[in-house]
Amino acid sequence: TQRMKYDKDISQEDVRRNHLIVFGDVTSNAVLQLMMQKKNTLPIQWDKEQLMVHGKQYDAASHVPVMIYPNPLYGEKYVVLNSGPTHREGHDRTNSLQNPKLPDWSVIDLSEPPSDQRPGRVVEAGFFDESWK
Repeated sequence: TQRMKYDKDISQEDVRRNHLIVFGDVTSNAVLQLMMQKKNTLPIQWDKEQLMVHGKQYDAASHVPVMIYPNPLYGEKYVVLNSGPTHREGHDRTNSLQNPKLPDWSVIDLSEPPSDQRPGRVVEAGFFDESWK
């Protein structure tokens, strides 16, 4: 079953026992702040000024990563950043459209409003290999 907790209420035991779905950015989420302090454990660099993904720099005020990756706080579990089901309202016509619309990682430009098809403008996206590279 899924449980919801505020970032400030996540314990070390929660991290060890559960995959985490984390929303927000490094200024608003304490769990993300802890993850970013563990240098070179996520394939991104993120602070309040910039987001660096796949060698490209984005303005952190308008861009967010959406991804799944081994949890840097406990590598036997996964962390999902800023995502859930990736189908949108426009995909509700038939369940054949309700399948994943984003790959393992993507960068979303939030300056473009979300639509019934997209969460914003997808500026870059891709898959990890078997070694999470």
